[in-house]
Amino acid sequence: MTYQPPQPPPNYGSGFPPSGGVPHFGQPPVKKRRKTPWIVGGVALLALCCGGVGIAALNSGGDDEPATDTAAVAEGNTKAAPGLNQAARDGKFEFKVSKVKCGAATIGPELLKQEAQGVFCLVDVTVRNIGNKAQLFDGSSQKAFDGDGTEFSHDSAAALYANDGTDVFLEEINPGNRINGTLVYDVPKGTKLTTIELHDSPFSGGVTVRLS
Repeated sequence: MTYQPPQPPPNYGSGFPPSGGVPHFGQPPVKKRRKTPWIVGGVALLALCCGGVGIAALNSGGDDEPATDTAAVAEGNTKAAPGLNQAARDGKFEFKVSKVKCGAATIGPELLKQEAQGVFCLVDVTVRNIGNKAQLFDGSSQKAFDGDGTEFSHDSAAALYANDGTDVFLEEINPGNRINGTLVYDVPKGTKLTTIELHDSPFSGGVTVRLS
């Protein structure tokens, strides 16, 4: 048998693992680049863009916007609102307020008269359906306001007598037709109504009309 001298171990360079791991043959370990910051930044940028599109869509409004500048009215600039005998639109209805009269203590016949807590204010209005199908006009959706912004609701019981026993403000109006009637508000003595907010439905944006 021929004598074989012991052979030195393979030279793995500086990459030979000291604890028996897999050698990397002298090449420095490659660090993986973290992608998390880029992903987070991309998601944030996408959310910002989508938010801007959503806000623009909300500001654009719908197809059935009223003919008057209701945005200016909402900010307190009632000078931008139409006045008496001027047409104002909300949704499928066109309104025209012709007269306002306040001060009556009672409305109706003697035996069935309605007594005001304060005084009654009567608002004469014409409502025309400008849509393509019949729609209900509800008097209870119509709000009146004084100069301080105090809101007054429609008195449907008193309005029944103010309209000769007919509840004209709780019936459907066919396309192209119109109704004439009187809205009634029970307000404190000395109150001066300055605006009325008219709606084609309880959930519409409404249109403001100046009463003085």
